[in-house]
Amino acid sequence: MFKQAKTTNTPDRRRGASRKTKAQAGETKGTQKDIVSTQAEAARRLKVSRSTIHDWLEKGAPGEEGAYSIKALRAWHKAYTAAGETDPMFAGASSPALERYRLARAKSAELDLLERQGQLRDREEVREMLARFFGHITEAKAKIGTGVDPIEAIDAALDNCERVIEELRKGRAGGK
Repeated sequence: MFKQAKTTNTPDRRRGASRKTKAQAGETKGTQKDIVSTQAEAARRLKVSRSTIHDWLEKGAPGEEGAYSIKALRAWHKAYTAAGETDPMFAGASSPALERYRLARAKSAELDLLERQGQLRDREEVREMLARFFGHITEAKAKIGTGVDPIEAIDAALDNCERVIEELRKGRAGGK
């Protein structure tokens, strides 16, 4: 019914070029056209929007202005999405439970960062500091009841509280 087209590598007399099989043409096309010069062309070839390519590059995809490898972008996207499938934090779907999970992960990461930066204090240390503050304020209150000038008593308590804060700062600096 239909005749199969004959493909050979014999010279084409009309053009002076050799014909290639479809497989050979595909191999050549893949290697010659793997690098594109614009994000728009990469987006067209990958069937995504230009802003998607831009977002991928912001997230660490390979490529630089004027040279975007389609093969490398595909490989990066495949690895990136594979990583996202194992961690719901990166999954595209959304639900109230997933949002709570993402929020908890973000808060945990923030606390880890603050701890590494030495900006967090142990709960017991804070309780001890607050107890010392309270002690200084209670002492000032007792002095006021004995006829000591209230302004002097409060100033003394504030000075003592400032000393506690300074000790805390020195402890932090010494701990770094």
